[in-house]
Amino acid sequence: MKTEKHVVILWLIISLLLPTLACAQYKFDNVLYGAAYYHEYMPTDRLDKDIQMMKDCGLSVVRVGESSWGLFEPREGEFEFAWMDRIIDKMHQAGIKSNFGNSHLCYTSLDGRKNIRMC
Repeated sequence: MKTEKHVVILWLIISLLLPTLACAQYKFDNVLYGAAYYHEYMPTDRLDKDIQMMKDCGLSVVRVGESSWGLFEPREGEFEFAWMDRIIDKMHQAGIKSNFGNSHLCYTSLDGRKNIRMC
């Protein structure tokens, strides 16, 4: 009986600790300070200037890619990511993290006439 009690207690301890041990542990060395950045609405030649202004303000992260599905998929089944790769690469070079925040429900110019779909 005593052994069964110990087994049950051990099982409870393991079942409570296992999820904590199994999860990835992240350590942040600083507070993230950022904003949304919609480069798709800006002139292309402003990217370097915008990044410099972000650095001057102390931004460490930007959220990009929201409301951009029409640029990622300009025609049904045709995808273009190079324009966003350029933005993310330049942010990385400047030491600014990127958080890709594409909308989960979106209209594209194509879908606006058809339907709403999950993106």
